[in-house]
Amino acid sequence: MSADPNPDASSQPTTDDVNDEASSKSNNNTDQPNTQTEQKSANDVECKLNKNTQCGQRTCTVYAHNKMICHALKHLSGSVFGLLIGTTYKDPRSSNTTYCHVMDVIPLQHTVFSAMVIEVAFLQIEEWLSALCKAHNISGKHARVLGVYFANNHGEDVNKNTSAIIIASQLVARYSRASVLMCQIVSDRIDMAYKGEDCALDWYMMSPKSGDAENKKSWRDIDDVFVVQSGDNAPSGKNIVTQTQYEDWFLDAAQLQSLDVAKQRFNELRLQAFLEQKPEQQLYDFDDHLDDPSKDW
Repeated sequence: MSADPNPDASSQPTTDDVNDEASSKSNNNTDQPNTQTEQKSANDVECKLNKNTQCGQRTCTVYAHNKMICHALKHLSGSVFGLLIGTTYKDPRSSNTTYCHVMDVIPLQHTVFSAMVIEVAFLQIEEWLSALCKAHNISGKHARVLGVYFANNHGEDVNKNTSAIIIASQLVARYSRASVLMCQIVSDRIDMAYKGEDCALDWYMMSPKSGDAENKKSWRDIDDVFVVQSGDNAPSGKNIVTQTQYEDWFLDAAQLQSLDVAKQRFNELRLQAFLEQKPEQQLYDFDDHLDDPSKDW
């Protein structure tokens, strides 16, 4: 802490006080370059995240999309639940605009919803994300859980899942409604996605004027979450990447490129080719991990 700039005139500093103040100033001067270097390093990465404003304010990678579909198909007769993870930041030109890029998803459950199980999984995910941010000198607010995804246990059920609403509302309370998404996998539309005619996903955000995040009516449909291509290091099917490659890919929003879906055709999702590689054999959620710890979720 720096010395008081307006000391009491009646109180004269002692020799020790002067020495302590000089030592403090010396330490502050010594620390300053390090602080500036650390800040510059963090800003460099954050600027990298800020570069992509071309693909839309909210995006979802092909990899994240196909992984959600695969999770739902693996447990088609039941409901599934997972988390959306990625990067988020404010537009440097407008503090009112928040960008959200869903880079990956983490499958959590395919059985009866358990708040305790979700909490345990969430703590582990946050610990992993925190370590990733620390390793890359990024604030935790830029790489985090961005929302939830779910599929109901009946294909014709298109209602918002109550459990998903509860978790999403907690994220809204923790962060902001502008940076929390909810995604529903519509099972009846997966066949169309397989044919390249649909994405089989519905997206929701909390209404700006609603104050109750746990009310289903507060979550409105949105149609501006765009599925995007990502770089060569995207983990997909047989494309096995190292941890370093994955982290660089996960944090690099600049690589994202829009798909050509002007005519509402989604061939570029390549869902058929993805599923032909039988990725479900390597896809495990947290429920699977609890049953068999050798299954990496």
